Amino acid sequence: MCVCAAGFTAVPAAAANSVPLAGSWILDEAASDSIEERFKHFRKSKRGGFRDDGIGGRTDRAGSGRKRRDGEDAAPRGSVRDLVSAVRLSIAGTEHVSIVYDGRITRNLEPNPNGRVYSASGDELVVDRFGYTLSFWDGDVLVIETTTRHGLDVVERYRVNGADNRLTVEISVTPSGEFGVDILRVFEREPTPS
Repeated sequence: MCVCAAGFTAVPAAAANSVPLAGSWILDEAASDSIEERFKHFRKSKRGGFRDDGIGGRTDRAGSGRKRRDGEDAAPRGSVRDLVSAVRLSIAGTEHVSIVYDGRITRNLEPNPNGRVYSASGDELVVDRFGYTLSFWDGDVLVIETTTRHGLDVVERYRVNGADNRLTVEISVTPSGEFGVDILRVFEREPTPS
């Protein structure tokens, strides 16, 4: 801790480095919630459920014949479903965090080490393919809050249980003004090749 000019004391950074999230992770399906089961009520209460209203979104599949302006096949676009149903995660960094979902979608985040506050630079708030995303550290937990373009509020909480070295991702998906769905995803650290 340092004392800065004008008598202000710098707030120490959160303990973001004490339990590393960095690494490659594989889903433990037996310990995780079923995505299809958790989203069943969306199918009943929403037109098209997972596929519409921003939960699944449309995708332009590579090789589908659709071309981007640069002539390449259109790559799949991200959706909330892609985030919550990922079976592989690659996480790098603590100050600048990169999360790769199933090797297809990369999110680059600047989590605020001082919690759910906005800094003067505003680096912790990013606009990505999913919407407006705020990321911050809550102790050893990486919290990512996203408001999608379709009005969904998505909160992801990433933490490593030090005892068994498993990554738990708690996800809450809430349509504006409605009850949401809570999803638990549990990942095991992928062994490093020797």
